[in-house]
Amino acid sequence: MTRKWFILVAVVVVASLAACAPAAAPTTAPTSAPAQPTATTAAAAPTAGAMTKITVAYSTLNPDPLPIWVAQDAGFFAKNGLDVNLVFINGGTQTAQSAVAGDVQFAVTAPSAAVNADAGGADLVLVTGLVNVINYDLVAVPGIKTAADMKGKKVAWSGPSGSSATALRIALKTVFNLNVDAGDVTPITIGTEPEREQAMVAKQIDATVINPDLAETKGVSDGLVVLAQMWKRNDIPYQHTGIVASKKYLANNQDAATRFFKAVIQAIGYVRDPANKAAVLATLGKYLKSTDQAYLTSGYTRMSQTLLQCAPYGTLDGMKTVIGESKTAVAKGITADQMTDNSFIKALDDSGFVKANCK
Repeated sequence: MTRKWFILVAVVVVASLAACAPAAAPTTAPTSAPAQPTATTAAAAPTAGAMTKITVAYSTLNPDPLPIWVAQDAGFFAKNGLDVNLVFINGGTQTAQSAVAGDVQFAVTAPSAAVNADAGGADLVLVTGLVNVINYDLVAVPGIKTAADMKGKKVAWSGPSGSSATALRIALKTVFNLNVDAGDVTPITIGTEPEREQAMVAKQIDATVINPDLAETKGVSDGLVVLAQMWKRNDIPYQHTGIVASKKYLANNQDAATRFFKAVIQAIGYVRDPANKAAVLATLGKYLKSTDQAYLTSGYTRMSQTLLQCAPYGTLDGMKTVIGESKTAVAKGITADQMTDNSFIKALDDSGFVKANCK
């Protein structure tokens, strides 16, 4: 009887094991325990999946892109579930082209480049206004004081479209009543602002527009002359630097876009808080590759105290000025309303998010 009972129990045990075991051969059984982490990985998947990967470009090496640099380095992008790849693309025209191609999702650049792209059939739109004045000084070599002095001289921009080109046209028109496109001066393309400043020092060009933080520190110390502080002129509405994106991307990725704008607003609040001055200066130095404290402090002071607004709306009047400088855009009937989308910023402003995160 004992032997029968033993056989019965053995049969039951074997049957139970057979029912529970996977279909694979018994030799694979030892791997079933390590398979447990699959469940753990699946549980962690939502966290990994929540990190939306996007590429954000900036087109200039001056303090204008500061909010996105801070959003990256201070962790605001990550806190909003964004895995951001920051890239520098020299010049607004190439940056706009990358946004049109879908290589970048958001671009910190001159809206003038977006205007020219849309005149060619693109669907870019201004979604954030970061710097809403002509953020340049008109700078020249010594000896240029009048229109007669300037006429026929070599002037530099980063390219025939983009903020430097538009600002140079406006500066020469308002200060000297000279027309770049009519041949009153000879325009030359020279990439970045530091390169244009050095080209003047080397007497390769006679005048240009560069960021005031560079012009009024290093430029002056190098013997250059600031002819006009365009950034202090309130009589010329101008959308200098903003964030642009394609309408198609915004329509298909509203959640990611909202999280992006949240991070930008939080970064602006961080920059405007005096307690963060040292960290912001370190970020400026890192991205501008500069240790010139006068230059960095000038950039920090103007951005934190004057230029950056908590609710970074794009300006319709500023966009009208930008569009008016593009003959092609005017001919195509492009309007500021078509090219400005403040809906994301307004929604965050109306909800109280802006007030809660920026003082």
